[in-house]
Amino acid sequence: MPNFKAIGDWGGTITDGGKITYPSDTEERIKLLLLLKKKHDSYTDSDSPLLPFLTANQISLEDDATSGATAIENNFAFNALMKEALKAREDRDKDWKDPMKHIRKVGQYLKTSYPKNVNMLGLYGFLVVLAAKVAKKRSIKMGISANKLGLRTKVGRIIENLGTGDLYIYKGKLLTGTPLLLKAAIKLSMTKGYSIFSVSNPSTTEPGKFLYFPL
Repeated sequence: MPNFKAIGDWGGTITDGGKITYPSDTEERIKLLLLLKKKHDSYTDSDSPLLPFLTANQISLEDDATSGATAIENNFAFNALMKEALKAREDRDKDWKDPMKHIRKVGQYLKTSYPKNVNMLGLYGFLVVLAAKVAKKRSIKMGISANKLGLRTKVGRIIENLGTGDLYIYKGKLLTGTPLLLKAAIKLSMTKGYSIFSVSNPSTTEPGKFLYFPL
């Protein structure tokens, strides 16, 4: 049996079954690349067991390391700009809070002023939609032991289990409290308190799938 754990000598993380875990963070990914390159460079001449594979696949760890250094610089710049963007968004939302509140009040007032001709609100810049909005259904796939949090719907709308296993429906944004059991191929009408809900797939072997009508 291959000694999978030896991959750890090259900087990787691997399970006893041979599954490699790759970092999701950019800096950690590049750190993994540099550890791999360091191990490869520790061999003299052509002694590295990785060299035949790199040659056959035209892979240059030197080029990859150079690209990784550039990626780190871009990642730092991205993080800095993201902080600025988040601050700008907070400032925007704060400054716009009162004007938006006032616009809504004006809109409600104009609706009472033109009860028989709401199209008149268009003269004030409002978009008037006369046709009723048709609810669109959405199909959601769930991985093994996966959760979907904070979904929104209307009371009375249907959620249907399209998978082969049971699903648990929780009230609210978190998996707290006693859930409703939704068995395979069963439909459930969302009652009061479930306009915001979360779904859990308890199966450790089967993926899940459900259909609902979002807002």
